[in-house]
Amino acid sequence: NRSVAGEILQAATQRLAAELSQRAPLSVQGTKVSIQAVLDHLGSTRDGKKEVVGELDRLVAAVYESEDLQEGLRALSEQRAPNFKGH
Repeated sequence: NRSVAGEILQAATQRLAAELSQRAPLSVQGTKVSIQAVLDHLGSTRDGKKEVVGELDRLVAAVYESEDLQEGLRALSEQRAPNFKGH
């Protein structure tokens, strides 16, 4: 979390987008769904909560079973940048 002056907003946004593009795609997707679930839960609409929880469970399982998780762990232990593929 941070705020930036309007004149550097475009550059800061591009830096953040570049950083996010280097993250594991399944984890990014799971994060987006998780954030939306929290916002829905905190908001006045809680309809479909079981569906949201089920979707979160499926996303977490997909991440833990993914090749990207294995690649991320290997890259961490080998002290190199990961090469995520979205699987």
